[in-house]
Amino acid sequence: MRTLFIVVSAMLMILWSRTGHSQDTLGHKKPQFSTFILPSTLIVSGLILNQDDVKNDVRNWVRDRYAIPNTGIDDMLQHSPMVMMYLGDLVGQRPVDEVMRQTRHLLVSQAMTLGVMLILKESLDVPRPNGARVSFPSGHTAYSFAGATVFYHAFKDKSKWLAYLAYIPATITGAYRILKDKHWVSDVVFGAGLGILSSQLSYHLNIWNSASVGKKDKINLSLGIASNSNGIGAYLRF
Repeated sequence: MRTLFIVVSAMLMILWSRTGHSQDTLGHKKPQFSTFILPSTLIVSGLILNQDDVKNDVRNWVRDRYAIPNTGIDDMLQHSPMVMMYLGDLVGQRPVDEVMRQTRHLLVSQAMTLGVMLILKESLDVPRPNGARVSFPSGHTAYSFAGATVFYHAFKDKSKWLAYLAYIPATITGAYRILKDKHWVSDVVFGAGLGILSSQLSYHLNIWNSASVGKKDKINLSLGIASNSNGIGAYLRF
């Protein structure tokens, strides 16, 4: 538990210190807390739910109402935010340098998610509902929500409704981890917060920014799709 407190506190402190600022009418900077509230709420909620009596009550409630599904849909859905993002880039003909920037944020967020997840899993070694090891937190859920948050940043300027779309398969992924008796509800809630927090840190720390293409050297590339009498295909335009 001490490891959990240290890791989570460090991530939240970094996000807090790097939170973006806006200006009020007098020109004074004010912290924007929107990127901080959701992941911290989910993480704290996951910790509160991580009590044996609470976890067992939720599990018993689920088992009384739903049979364990014999499906691997959660294994596929965890990747869907990433797939949705690149399909959206292709359809929207997003410039390749922007696609590369998204990819960098995706890689950084997934690396942070994986690193923290492995540390917590091995140090806490919480038994799974089905009797297996290393339950806390849910890796499927964390991975999926990290990808969904990168998707949000990629499309929030185009449409707020579109930006939130990838959170739907991410939520279904977490729900199926509970239904399949692979994870406790606390694992899933905490994992969602961890994934979102990792992606927010990637954008606030702006890792690999120096590797971005500068304005003077910006290459005019774009991806897109086109159709004609011979069918539909993808193209790369310089």
